[in-house]
Amino acid sequence: MVSAIRKELPVDATPGIFDRANALASEFAGRAALHDRDASFPFENFNRLSEAGLLALTVPAALGGSGAGALDAARIINIIGKADPSTALVLSMHYIQHLVMVRSTRWPGRLARKLARETIEGVALINALRVEPDLGSPSRGGLPRQRNFALTVCWLVDFDTVGR
Repeated sequence: MVSAIRKELPVDATPGIFDRANALASEFAGRAALHDRDASFPFENFNRLSEAGLLALTVPAALGGSGAGALDAARIINIIGKADPSTALVLSMHYIQHLVMVRSTRWPGRLARKLARETIEGVALINALRVEPDLGSPSRGGLPRQRNFALTVCWLVDFDTVGR
């Protein structure tokens, strides 16, 4: 979950990002139905987001990104989502990971800097994946498949999960 701390871009920079997002949204809307019909990934949308500097929106300013917080990211996602929900979904996952990465002690600093640099320099998307084989993601309500074994002195609970 992303922290509730609100960090907005400076007032003089804010209109620029929203203007760029609105311009791209018009462009993306024209392709959205085609990608939906063909079940294809909108690679060109992410090239355009990168060119507009919007992929690096939530990358910390200290690492060369815009350093925007969750509020500005949500506004951009809302703009893009009205035009192309699929693009907005992937963009939101990307933004969330950069927001989480900066506050997490689990991300090695060298890796966080590398991912930030790759996002700034081109189209490098990041997301997290955690799925239970039969029930989906625990973050969306999926529960691990559980097996209980009766032993002579205690119960052994075995959570069969992927990647553990």
